[in-house]
Amino acid sequence: MKRRLFLRTLVGTLLLPAAGRILAATSAELYISARSGDLEHYFLSAFDSAGKLAYDLPLPGRGHGIALRPDVEEAVLVARRPGRFLVVFDAASGEVIHTLNSRPDRHFSGHGLFSSDGRWLFTSEIDYDGKRGVIGVRDVTDGYRQIDEFGSCGIEPHDLQLCRDGQVLVVANGGILTHPDLGRAKLNLDTMASSLIYLDAQTGRVLTEHSLPLAMRQLSLRHLAVPAPDLVYVAMQYQGAPEDRPALVAMHRAGENEIRLLQAPPAVLDQMRNYCGSVCADVPGRWIAVSSPQGNVVTFWLAQSGEYAGEARVTDGCGVAAGARAGEFLLSSGQGGLFRYDATDASITHLGRTGLPDARWDNHMMRDAHPLSG
Repeated sequence: MKRRLFLRTLVGTLLLPAAGRILAATSAELYISARSGDLEHYFLSAFDSAGKLAYDLPLPGRGHGIALRPDVEEAVLVARRPGRFLVVFDAASGEVIHTLNSRPDRHFSGHGLFSSDGRWLFTSEIDYDGKRGVIGVRDVTDGYRQIDEFGSCGIEPHDLQLCRDGQVLVVANGGILTHPDLGRAKLNLDTMASSLIYLDAQTGRVLTEHSLPLAMRQLSLRHLAVPAPDLVYVAMQYQGAPEDRPALVAMHRAGENEIRLLQAPPAVLDQMRNYCGSVCADVPGRWIAVSSPQGNVVTFWLAQSGEYAGEARVTDGCGVAAGARAGEFLLSSGQGGLFRYDATDASITHLGRTGLPDARWDNHMMRDAHPLSG
């Protein structure tokens, strides 16, 4: 890793609340998500493929995205924007390893990602005084000490993923200006500019930059899935007039200039209410799931062609994660339900509520397929 900027700022720590429940694991995979119990209490929870709770840990604030370290039972939960904490934890047991702060002049933007060798953690962040996005770079082997940052070439980087065999970092710049003193207020909707940026994962050098046409300025690129090394899917949120109905799902292939907008049936697009919450690919990368919690629907797409392939009704459904088999997804609801969906035959199974009657599952869910301990 070439270090263009050495940061001497020591990473601060936060004190977590008392440890929560850690239960016996029951299968060879877990699904991990942030959740809330009520408006003031937040948790990190995991359950197995049958919906049985594995662990349930309190958090210092609302969580958002989860990153898994390759080949190691270690993961990171990132605070929801404009939060300032990271929780490093054992993905199998739920035991907390570190809780860290952002730099004082930064806040996290909800997502993190490990390098392909697990040495570095990349985090999407906001330099709010400089009104620019940055990608923090932390040395995992040195207690997650921050050693560098890359410019995101835009405002409000949100999700980030690796593509092209782990050599390239792709970043969705949402384009929405915020400031932590003003919470989640959107300060630049008339001039916002969203973009998809490809960076060299070793140096942060900008490789290519792609934007939607000017008429689509108020489509915010939010979340990413990479079903193949040269293919990226984008889930978007529209900040324009409520009566407009722009496409909300897009795909981009390496070597192409344009981001290709994908069309859902008009009735489904109307139902989605201009908002996508999460996106993921199934295990072989044949199917894509895109959730719309405000529309109470999860849509499905054929990855290589971009063809619309159906939908499932899930009230306040946002979290989506790949199941163990081709076409299989787990879905979570902000009302507490968990579901298994098979895109090959459009069947859905209700898994229950994991024994947490007050659970409200948050936006994202991550599958950990490592063998479980305990």
